[in-house]
Amino acid sequence: MKPSQSLRLGAVVLLLLASPTAAMPWRWGIRAGVNGANFAGEYGDIVQPDLRYGLNAGVVGEAELSHVLSLHGEVAYSSKGGKASGDNTDPSGNVTKSTDTWIYDYLEVPVLLRARLKRGRGTTLLAEAGPSFGFALTGRFTTDTPPGSPELDLKNAMKTVDAGFALGAGMEFPARSGRLGIDMRYTRGFTDLYDSSGFSTSINQVWTLAVSWMR
Repeated sequence: MKPSQSLRLGAVVLLLLASPTAAMPWRWGIRAGVNGANFAGEYGDIVQPDLRYGLNAGVVGEAELSHVLSLHGEVAYSSKGGKASGDNTDPSGNVTKSTDTWIYDYLEVPVLLRARLKRGRGTTLLAEAGPSFGFALTGRFTTDTPPGSPELDLKNAMKTVDAGFALGAGMEFPARSGRLGIDMRYTRGFTDLYDSSGFSTSINQVWTLAVSWMR
């Protein structure tokens, strides 16, 4: 699936949520935050990557199913990947540090069931879960050893769609004509992010801390 097709799919998700024929209260807004990403799987066990921090930002739409439950959809840019650092020793016995970085950029489309539990003074507790679909935009690998090493393009080896799940929790507060929220979400792929066989698997996993505003 091409990026243009991914954008159309994301737009369809939000349009379906916003459809007047659904006869449901509808809200929209924006959400932005920071990803802390690495990868699991067989290759993740070998590399044991550290978190790589990146941007997560997009638009959100929500249709109220009941007093407690809502269907929550997003179309967001999400930067994933991982980092690994280690020691290299040259023939003279000199030890230098090296850092390898995997950079995976996705258009992320989660479709979540969100529950709200109201507390005092307008505060609302949130819990959410559901499938999430990442559409690959770019994939790169960089290393600083040896210095000046060229960047490798990984996009052609990646699956176009990285399907997974998302779990999250947060809080909302009244904010003028809308609601201000803060949430923490964990997103993980179901399978190898690469379109290959016979190699160690790499599975995306991301922790996101974000703030949102919805009207």
